[in-house]
Amino acid sequence: MVELTRDVALKMYELMVKIRYFEDTIRKWYWEGKAPIFDIGSGPIPGEMHLAAGQEPASVGVMIHLTPADAVFATHRLTMWPSPRVLT
Repeated sequence: MVELTRDVALKMYELMVKIRYFEDTIRKWYWEGKAPIFDIGSGPIPGEMHLAAGQEPASVGVMIHLTPADAVFATHRLTMWPSPRVLT
């Protein structure tokens, strides 16, 4: 278990900010070419997108306790779950 020190809290906050930036960026890319009339197949990212903005603390809070040997699988709104691993 990770002790919540000032440095750990700052690292967690940094990861949450990075995840939110990623989500905001991917949302902008998703909406390119889909207005004024929404066309799910157009734009640089066609199809459906379910983002998880606002849920960053959940992924960071779980991931901070994992070891390199642990595996993570996400089945719903998975953009935020690998992020703390990738961004560290």
